Amino acid sequence: VEWFAVVVCLAGCIIVVPEFNLRHEHAAGMLAGVVSGTLYAALPLLHQRAAAIDNTTRTWGQFAFALLCVLPLLPTSDWSLKASDYYQLALLGVVCTVIAHGLWVKVTTELPAIYPAVIYYLYVPLAMLSSAYFLNETMSGRKLLGAALILGASCGATVYRLARRN
Repeated sequence: VEWFAVVVCLAGCIIVVPEFNLRHEHAAGMLAGVVSGTLYAALPLLHQRAAAIDNTTRTWGQFAFALLCVLPLLPTSDWSLKASDYYQLALLGVVCTVIAHGLWVKVTTELPAIYPAVIYYLYVPLAMLSSAYFLNETMSGRKLLGAALILGASCGATVYRLARRN
């Protein structure tokens, strides 16, 4: 049931793509997002296997690994920013990255893996909702169907897990 929910979430992600053609900019971006999201959704399995290592160490270990991946790209980046941009980057780095990711590591270690795995796919309907609200994008029937599949699978997996627990 839980694996089925993950597959349904993936199907919902594929359905919301306007045209499933990898030459289409939205499809390529969505594919990259789904692969990234799937790898990110697999992190609970890693965190739970490494639960003996404290959360802070695991969190900073992931940041160190990410830094090793980003360092080769630094010479090609443009850092000619305004002073206010640096303050905003610092805020994003501390609040949205360090604190939020630290909480994510803790949650994915302690909750059953299925919760963060299927709930993570909620980023697709939330992005659609944000696009509709802030960018006035229209919601086609196809997009609504994909979002409904993702929401239904996430809710279904959660209800299934709660029913099994009782």
